[in-house]
Amino acid sequence: GVEDQVGPKDGQGYMKVDWTRRAGLLGHASFLSQQHGPTPRGLLIRNALMCGAVPGPPPGAELEAPETFEGQSLRSKSEGLLAKDSCGGCHRLMDSVGLSLDSFATLGRWQDADEFGNAVTSTGELVVFRDAQGMSQNVELAGLTDLADRLADSQSVAECTARNIFVYAFARDHEMSDTC
Repeated sequence: GVEDQVGPKDGQGYMKVDWTRRAGLLGHASFLSQQHGPTPRGLLIRNALMCGAVPGPPPGAELEAPETFEGQSLRSKSEGLLAKDSCGGCHRLMDSVGLSLDSFATLGRWQDADEFGNAVTSTGELVVFRDAQGMSQNVELAGLTDLADRLADSQSVAECTARNIFVYAFARDHEMSDTC
């Protein structure tokens, strides 16, 4: 719970955050509060950090989405999408990695249970992942710090970061002649 992640209040009423469960940008409230839930968090990681393109939903996808109910956990909703043939392919790329951040609530606060009392776990999977040696693999994740370590050691993320810095610095997209 909250008492596990914060210390006593300082003279101004602020509490210190325990950073042992957080890692870099992905554990920062500015990231976690902008993207809530496994799908948007996973999509951002996949697109912005790994430069992978996840296609948008096919026409009529909302008609095929599994039913949800009040009080259902985000993990349960994601598992329903992953189980659907029409949804599972793309949601496996997003939700599987996004679920590793499930212990962080909407504003980035640590949670052991969601607002409905459902237990929360932060296990996930990084699908089709290239490590520092360029080997592709699916990697089981044990939470945010595990995800951050895997991403930091990823050739895909290193290439994507260089590409993103280029785009930002030159204010234009990269071309094949820029690859070197």
